[in-house]
Amino acid sequence: MPDELFTKIEGGITAPEGFAGAGVSCGIKPQSLDLMLLASDRPAVAAVTITKNAFRAAPTFVTQEHTADGQAQAIVTNSGNANAATGQQGMDNARKIAALTAEQLGVECLDVIVCSTGKIGEQLPMDNIEGGIRQAAIGLTRDAPESLARAIMTTDTFPKMVSVQFAVGERTVKMAGIAKGAGMIHPDMATMLCFITRSVVQLHFDRRLYEHE
Repeated sequence: MPDELFTKIEGGITAPEGFAGAGVSCGIKPQSLDLMLLASDRPAVAAVTITKNAFRAAPTFVTQEHTADGQAQAIVTNSGNANAATGQQGMDNARKIAALTAEQLGVECLDVIVCSTGKIGEQLPMDNIEGGIRQAAIGLTRDAPESLARAIMTTDTFPKMVSVQFAVGERTVKMAGIAKGAGMIHPDMATMLCFITRSVVQLHFDRRLYEHE
């Protein structure tokens, strides 16, 4: 679409109505934000692209399972530790993160997307992450979007975030995104993370266009 169709707005990843989040420091990385939680006030339509790398991290399998129904209500992501090459314990930890997040938010466990990024081959410091999830769940807000973008950074030198609005018929739609990773997209995302939110859009079609004569 031509650039003039989009208007940049403030608000970051939580600009679309219904989303709130928090970025916190739970001690995975020294003196840095390292866990982010993004939540929707209702189940949202969800779609994911997941790397085809043979050495996929445990959270990618959990996320693939949890989005199989095309629905999600929360994303929890830690940086500093990728939970990759961590065997069955890594899978158990990823599922535990989803369950704890669901408990804190009062949502279904299957509606929680789990992501991790950072060092490989090390088990997650679960005590730190559990404390971070509780802290983030209490601090959900629409007023600190940059904290979410910073909490997912690894080798990035600056946070990557954008929010825009555009018209769909007579409605104004807001869309926003955050991302981490530079040159980390092969094969199919690899260690890159990108999260996109969008306000609800309801399009009404003339049924007669789809009826046989």
